[in-house]
Amino acid sequence: LGAWWSRSSSAGPSHWKELKATCGGDKQSPVNIDRRRLQRDGGLGDILFEGYDQAPPGKWRLTNNGHTVMLNLASESAFEHITISGGGLPGRYRAIQLHFHWGSPAGNGSEHTLDGHQLPMELHIVHMNVKYRTLAEAKGHPNGLAVLGFFYQVSETPNTNYNTIVAGLRNVSHAGES
Repeated sequence: LGAWWSRSSSAGPSHWKELKATCGGDKQSPVNIDRRRLQRDGGLGDILFEGYDQAPPGKWRLTNNGHTVMLNLASESAFEHITISGGGLPGRYRAIQLHFHWGSPAGNGSEHTLDGHQLPMELHIVHMNVKYRTLAEAKGHPNGLAVLGFFYQVSETPNTNYNTIVAGLRNVSHAGES
C-alpha cells in the first residue's frame, strides 16, 4: 500500500493548508520537536499513569487498517483500567487504542521528527476523555483526546514487553485483517 504523500512532495504536510485552511495552524501533525527550543513548564505537573504496569484481563483486537497496525484497547476489561491524568490535562483520559508508525530498512517511519530527523518507529497511545461516551463525541471537543507519542530506536536487544504484539503481527500482514 503506497502513501499518497511524502514529506518532500507537493502533497506533503507543508502544502496541506492549500487544501484546507485549518491545516495551516500550529496544532497540526506532523510536528518537529526542536530540542534547542524546548522549555519545561513546571506548572503542568507530572502525567499520572494508572493501569500501565500490567495488562488487564480480556482479549484485545490487533488490526491492520491498511496504513498501520492498531491495537484496540476499548474492551470492557480495559475500558476504565488504563488511564492518564495530570500533566496539564483537563481531566482523566482512558486509553482506547495504540498504533505504530514505522519505516523500512530503506528509511525511518516516525510520523513526527526530532530536531528535523525521523526516527525508525513511533508509538501513539490514544486516550479519550472519560466524560465522553464515544470516540465520535470526543473528537468533537478540543479536550476530547490526548495522544502520547514515543520514539523508538533500533536495538539488537529484543524488548520482551512487545512479544504478544510482535507474535500477532503475522496474523495481520494484509489490510483488513484482525
